[in-house]
Amino acid sequence: MTDRIRNHDHHDLGLAEIVGWKPPTNLTVPAYGVVKLSAFADGIFTTVKPDGAEGIYYVNGPVDTPLNAYSSSIMWIRAQPVLFDPAADVSVGDACGPVEDEWFMSDEGSGWRIFIEPNSDDIAFVLKEGGGDSGGSIMWYRIDDCDADSYYVTPTEWTGGCTDPPGKNSYTGLWTVRKLPCESPWTVDQMAAGEVHGVAGYAYPLDRYDDCTPFWKEISSCGPMDC
Repeated sequence: MTDRIRNHDHHDLGLAEIVGWKPPTNLTVPAYGVVKLSAFADGIFTTVKPDGAEGIYYVNGPVDTPLNAYSSSIMWIRAQPVLFDPAADVSVGDACGPVEDEWFMSDEGSGWRIFIEPNSDDIAFVLKEGGGDSGGSIMWYRIDDCDADSYYVTPTEWTGGCTDPPGKNSYTGLWTVRKLPCESPWTVDQMAAGEVHGVAGYAYPLDRYDDCTPFWKEISSCGPMDC
């Protein structure tokens, strides 16, 4: 690992096609293994072993990355090789993704698609849905509830395939959509009655490089008189 990663400022890192990171504490990341970004400090990301939950995941290169070493990953701008569940039976186009406490992707995960099926070494090529970290994904939804900053919604369609969009609250079963910074013309009663629908994009903050967590952001909404 060279200092070219450490010397990037925040703007450069936001535009880079390579993400520098170090392995989880006391763990070695296998070749083509999956890691989850956990924090950013001193020009490098720290990682944890995948937990299958929402987050930002990347894939190691062709050699193991041991404790106290550094590695880097290519942004999800094209298909990439990844360690794949040896027990899975998948075909081109099947959904897949990271799963809890495993370095490989599996057909039990979501957010990616099989581009080239696993070979005899259990290495598959996968594509990120939406073109890059789910960026570019669009979700249509019905509003069920709201507060000052957000809508709480039920998706009706989205561009990521026949799986749930990212961001579902496991307790409420709803998705959070951050409102546009303008007053909504719709009443709480209209929203509670399911009369207001909207569309949101999956977005990343440009002002929080220490917490680059994606979220759903309102694009537009319409009530019963406008649809």
